[in-house]
Amino acid sequence: MLPQVRREAAAWRSTAYAYKAEARALAQADSLHLAAVRSGVAANTHLGALLASQAAETATWRHRARTRGFLNYVLAAALGALTYLSITK
Repeated sequence: MLPQVRREAAAWRSTAYAYKAEARALAQADSLHLAAVRSGVAANTHLGALLASQAAETATWRHRARTRGFLNYVLAAALGALTYLSITK
């Protein structure tokens, strides 16, 4: 009877160690998963900030291009008017 009890105790101990090792592995996998999720969230936050910065820069350059285009139009019209006035005199 005693050898059978020892075998069963050894089997229970072995199973308990296996469960404990599995729990450690799952905890480590969970930790790695959370780290990956946090890294992804940080990357998305950084990407959002970068896109907002690029959108602001694009809007600034578009405004400058429109201003430059308007000033070129005014300059061309003024030169055309001066040329016309100098020819007609």
